[in-house]
Amino acid sequence: MSCDAANGGNCTSDQLDEWDFHVDWTNPANSTFGNNGAPSTTIPVAAFNSNLCNYNRDCIPQPNTSQGLDALSDRLLYQSSYRNLGGGNQAVVLNQSVNVSSTGNQAGVRWYKLTNTGSGWSLGQQGTYAPDSDNRWMGSANLDASGDIAVEKGFQFTLRTDLHGNYAFWGPAGDSPYSLQASAAGWIPVTKIESISGGKTLTVNFTLRPQTC
Repeated sequence: MSCDAANGGNCTSDQLDEWDFHVDWTNPANSTFGNNGAPSTTIPVAAFNSNLCNYNRDCIPQPNTSQGLDALSDRLLYQSSYRNLGGGNQAVVLNQSVNVSSTGNQAGVRWYKLTNTGSGWSLGQQGTYAPDSDNRWMGSANLDASGDIAVEKGFQFTLRTDLHGNYAFWGPAGDSPYSLQASAAGWIPVTKIESISGGKTLTVNFTLRPQTC
């Protein structure tokens, strides 16, 4: 989980908290989660602001209505993707929505790549994607067999009021999205990036749900 020190987190600086779960099937009383009520490991990260709209669910603007969308900025987002890269190298990618504005509310996607070569997990890479004034939130991340990362995110197109829930995708190329497509108006996209073709291809899967559900 992520800990935002400036917004009530139980930490002195921003960090990721790792909670290890050990199960003892022979003697369940010996099972442990974390370290006596504390994280097993803490991983320092660059400062971030998780407070979007004071965590109010009426937040991200959408066209033709005053009802905002939930930024879900109080948690790491689905999915936490793990891959064994071979040779004793492991990796996990995570992401969360953060506030990138110093004066108001603008959502961007913060992503992390954690690595473990045998001596425990540490921060390999991190970054925040917010290249302009649009909101980007509710990301989904994965990595392929080579360790390359792809992140998909919700995308508010301020210049297109006819699109209700746009989703974009970017990968190792950086700021240039590989593709961009809009969902049907009146439906909420629920997305996941999956690895296919023996771990060499990353694909974004969309599930459209009625916005009334």
